[in-house]
This record gives sequence, C-alpha cells and structure tokens, in this order.
Amino acid sequence: MRLRGQYDCLSSLSRIDGLLWLNHDLILQGFGVLITTKKEPVEVYRADDAHGKKLNPIEIHNFGTRHRSMVRQCWKDPRSVGFVVSQDGDVRAVTRHDGKIVVWESIRLQRFHNLRSFRFSR
Repeated sequence: MRLRGQYDCLSSLSRIDGLLWLNHDLILQGFGVLITTKKEPVEVYRADDAHGKKLNPIEIHNFGTRHRSMVRQCWKDPRSVGFVVSQDGDVRAVTRHDGKIVVWESIRLQRFHNLRSFRFSR
C-alpha cells in the first residue's frame, strides 16, 4: 500500500505541468519547473522494447517544450530520469541509456496499483 501512496503523490504532482524530474534513485528533483538547460543531444531514440535494446531514431523537435526540456536535462545529467504526462494521458519516460537519450512511449503506470511489493535493484 505504501507504493500506492507514492504513485498517487507523483501522479498528482504531474498534473501541475505534466513533467516529473527524478534522479537515478527515483528521488524527486523537480516538478512544475522550467528546465533551462540548452545543450541538446545529437540524436534521440524511441525504445521499442522494455530494455532499450531495440531503438529507432526520432525527431525530438516534433515534441513539445516539456519533452524537449526533459531530453536536454537527461543529456546534461546522465543520472536523470523524467516522466512527461501529455494532456491526452500518455506517459513517456526519458533517460540516458548506454550513452543515448532514450524515450519509452505509452508507459502504463496503472500496473503499479496491483503490486503487493516492489523492489528496485541497484
């Protein structure tokens, strides 16, 4: 039940502007903030599998301000993890993985509601 409370809290924070910025240990670094990092990665990839092994290049300029700012933050700080919630309810995860910026689309956070216990491996 503890994870449910954490999930609910993070979900409510994402409603402010749809962006959650966490560090590699999944500790909240910011929400409702303007990420002003300017340096952009040369390439951004969409993960077509959960492990980020099947990658396809995407054009990040087709995305909005929140997505692009989270991509820039993850490029600047490889230990950053971002979740961007779109108005239509889609959730995307962004992080630097194997030296590349990777975006996972259509993240299904609802599954966490059904877990009785959850452990992060380090």
